[in-house]
Amino acid sequence: MNVLLFEWLTGGGLFHDGLSPESAKEMLAMGTAMVSAVAEDLARFANVDLIWDERLGQPAFGTSQVPKQPVPNQPVPDPPLTEARGQIRFHSVSSCNTVERGLADLAQTADLILLIAPESQGCLEKLLVRMDSWRSKLISPTLEFVSLTANKNRLAQNLAADGFDYLPNGLSLGSFVKEKAPEGLESFPIVVKPVDGAGSEGVSLVRSREQLDSLIESLAGGKNLHEFRVEQFVKGTAVSVSVIAAPESNLSITLAGNLPAEPDRSAAKSSSLILKPLRQRFDCQPFGNYLGSVDDLEPIQIRRAQNLIGRLLPFLPNTAGYFGVDIVLGEEGPHWDAVIEVNPRLTMSYLELRKIYSGNLAFEMVHRANIRLPD
Repeated sequence: MNVLLFEWLTGGGLFHDGLSPESAKEMLAMGTAMVSAVAEDLARFANVDLIWDERLGQPAFGTSQVPKQPVPNQPVPDPPLTEARGQIRFHSVSSCNTVERGLADLAQTADLILLIAPESQGCLEKLLVRMDSWRSKLISPTLEFVSLTANKNRLAQNLAADGFDYLPNGLSLGSFVKEKAPEGLESFPIVVKPVDGAGSEGVSLVRSREQLDSLIESLAGGKNLHEFRVEQFVKGTAVSVSVIAAPESNLSITLAGNLPAEPDRSAAKSSSLILKPLRQRFDCQPFGNYLGSVDDLEPIQIRRAQNLIGRLLPFLPNTAGYFGVDIVLGEEGPHWDAVIEVNPRLTMSYLELRKIYSGNLAFEMVHRANIRLPD
């Protein structure tokens, strides 16, 4: 079985965005850690074709042998990982054109495709549009799922219209400055964030009218205020919950206590897994730059977080693959628990979760995608 794995930053996106390894050191470190972890997990049971930007230098995982010739030339087979059944086969790219050709050529022969990219600026959505011819091979979230969840205003409006109550009140910044503030936004602090941001990028906690006016003035100079969302600040514990979805239905749910060390191929494919919730750690409070996920929630907090995701899933489009949900467990009790956003991609929590579970999370992605594979 061959899996095409593409991660935006390490697969050419860093330079496409006009960044350099030096200027985006932290982002690149996170992208590399994520793609190396999932590549190694996939290689336990499959061959992995990984597109790698040669301008980043030699990767420090998998193998030291990187093909010198760019895709679509035939790759040089790499030695298998220790104790692995498959190989990580690197395919060097050095420009947007070689990335495009590499994705198309490898997608043709792949049995499965896993895409990882930020949802900001439409990056992930555009990638899925380009790969639409091979959508039946995806073991990551679908275009429909990404289109809804990547836009924070659209997601909140849809969820509220459908009757999902566990949301902070909010609206676009453009509407906020013209309309009477809705309930929960009459007083400070409030949160202002990009409609299409990824993670905590560009998120501000605004504590006064003066701070808000200053922020609006700085944003109005170059951007449409409707590109930002104003949201009620929910005081509590920031938590990330990861889901491995089964595309048939969001109504069948399994709370994953632990996964068997050996993949259980007979496990129900039609059930989505809600993994163990993790507390999010930032460089300042109540939020800031993301530092990692911590496994230190109390049992009652774990139950509250999983119950909230169980309520949310029926309101989301069916999809395959891994996605994350950022929530806040309200300080004043479960009635104040709130879904903050949905991250339609692999998240950094994967790194901590693969330590917690003895089973293979990448196998669960493949297994629950329910794609007919070659014998």
